[in-house]
Amino acid sequence: PLKLLSDRVSGRFGDYKLFVNSSPKAEGESIIWPAFKKTDQNHFFVPCPKCGLFQIWEFENLVIPHDEYLLTEEPYILCQNSDCNHRIYERQKYKVLQGGEYRPTAQGIEKLAAGYRVSSLYSLLGYPFEKYAQDWLSASKIYDESGDDSEKIRHRNSKQAKPWKKRVGKTIKHSGLFASREDLDILPADCAILAAGVDIQDDRIECQVIGFGESNTFFIDHLKFPGDPRIRLGESGSPWDYLQDFLLNKRYKNIFEADQPIYSLAVDVNFLKDPAKDFLTRVEKMYFQEIFGVFGRETTKASINFIQSATKDVDGWESWGLFVNIKKKALYNLFELHLKGGGGLRFSNRPVFSEKWFKQLTIEKPDDKGVYKKPHDHARNEALDCCIYAHAALILITKEFSGGINYEDFKKWNEKGCKINIVDSKDEMEILNNGIDL
Repeated sequence: PLKLLSDRVSGRFGDYKLFVNSSPKAEGESIIWPAFKKTDQNHFFVPCPKCGLFQIWEFENLVIPHDEYLLTEEPYILCQNSDCNHRIYERQKYKVLQGGEYRPTAQGIEKLAAGYRVSSLYSLLGYPFEKYAQDWLSASKIYDESGDDSEKIRHRNSKQAKPWKKRVGKTIKHSGLFASREDLDILPADCAILAAGVDIQDDRIECQVIGFGESNTFFIDHLKFPGDPRIRLGESGSPWDYLQDFLLNKRYKNIFEADQPIYSLAVDVNFLKDPAKDFLTRVEKMYFQEIFGVFGRETTKASINFIQSATKDVDGWESWGLFVNIKKKALYNLFELHLKGGGGLRFSNRPVFSEKWFKQLTIEKPDDKGVYKKPHDHARNEALDCCIYAHAALILITKEFSGGINYEDFKKWNEKGCKINIVDSKDEMEILNNGIDL
């Protein structure tokens, strides 16, 4: 096979056989899409069973009857002949495709090679119109609720067989977010899980507490612990001691008149790995919930996942990598949705959520490549960074739940008022679960 391959690609382009199969990715980054544009651009044409017009099936030709992101009727392809408007359903697909054929569509270019494109609408192997349509609705729901468009991108690439246009990220005016604050001193029932993100600065540690529910995200608190973070936990003047005390003792009153603890914590380890590693290693023995070390890096990569795989150092200590620009883009989309009356964001009116804090949250602007950056080196963005790490803290605990987080279970737990008490100096913990199985 290797000898045969070598022989076939030894001639001029156009004199040998070459097969390349790919999703097109983003315009401007894709290799396969411009290569396809230089071919005769064959598309699969199929005849309408009623009028006989040959046509290409595209995403735009699929009618998706739906309500609240769920299909209400069987989707169908609408004939592109306006005088016909015949509906083609999944059950007719096999017969229609039997009469189809590839036809070149390129005009006015010299034919260099044969190129072919086909989308998943033509699939006969377990991917019907209904699944195709519902996948798009589910991707739209994720975007509308979280601002994350990665699933819509995935659908356009792998199902529609089209590239997507990389949009320069949004800018957000902080004043609209600031004006939407409300009283959240008593946590609503939907605030099922509290997660916190920690950012390290030269003279302090900052911590943001965010509550998550099925349909809402609650910005609950933001704290600053003064001190040199190079001073390790247990040493005089260490801000890590303040953070530890906060984790073990701070509770937020909820609507059930119970005290709700922080369930998960993610700490940025980019700046000072050794003191952060020391804190995480020691505190996780005292804290029965989840605690993680994370680090982030900017990227314009068309990645689907915000969380990268874990890495280990020479001691076997594990930390998680974040594609922070992906999350920044999703958050800014979510801020925009919030300003339009959607998105499910709720901001506390605690004094810590000042206008200055909202400026920090929205301080970064996208460059011409869509990478979010501070306007200058001295600009403060801790509110945004802590927000990203808090979201990472939530996502990282989902690896424990194969079917995803059951928010109703957390609500029941919160209602019963699960408490944590330190037993003795050996860092042992006693969980008083009030009859709830943990």
